Amino acid sequence: MLYLDTTIAIGWMHGDFTVEQILSKVSASERLAITSVSMYEIYAGLFTMQFVKKSKKGQANIDKEADSIRRLERALVQVEFSTRAAQRSAALYFSLIGAGEQIELFDCMIAGTILARGDKDILTQNVDHFTRIEDLNVISLF
Repeated sequence: MLYLDTTIAIGWMHGDFTVEQILSKVSASERLAITSVSMYEIYAGLFTMQFVKKSKKGQANIDKEADSIRRLERALVQVEFSTRAAQRSAALYFSLIGAGEQIELFDCMIAGTILARGDKDILTQNVDHFTRIEDLNVISLF
């Protein structure tokens, strides 16, 4: 399975990349997936628009974003954040802190989810952070 990082998922939703560009990074039989952590980040953006920046964004923009999220959910395998993923994520996060290589907590949670399942491939625009995580196969779209 190839996991889309939040940056790639949002770019796809907003038309920054085509599905063909994403699929060019996988074999024909490979499935595309997203973690529940990335979905949290995507929903956080939607609810920021709706509840925090509501004076700056019209309801039509909020509805359009919600529709894009629903299309994304239908297109990808969704992988939940499990207790095993929590353990792996915490170990990653604190080992990186100890090595002076700290990255965002959510990135560790995404990587931990992938690795806890025995998977390793992630497509991201945030290559610098994810390459700090051993055993993760980091793929850049461009």
